[in-house]
Amino acid sequence: MPASSRVSGRSGVDTVDIAKRHVRLFVVGNCTLLAAGAVIGWLLLPTLFGVGFIESREILVVLCVAEVAMSVHPMGQAFLIGFGHPARLASHS
Repeated sequence: MPASSRVSGRSGVDTVDIAKRHVRLFVVGNCTLLAAGAVIGWLLLPTLFGVGFIESREILVVLCVAEVAMSVHPMGQAFLIGFGHPARLASHS
């Protein structure tokens, strides 16, 4: 058994490997939802708001890329699920 899988998280409930898996799942899930939202928004903007809003598609893409690059909430959620102590997480930020 690798050493990293034997090390417990701060709560003593989840291993480090499980916490890392949660982080990966949340980040991939966040990126997938944003990509789906961008595609749906790209297709529906002119349909819902008219031809005058076609130029806003470019802004939608920039906003989605910025959200992926700058969002930290999936990491915080993954650590909360992985370690289970919100107070400790806040004190180490």
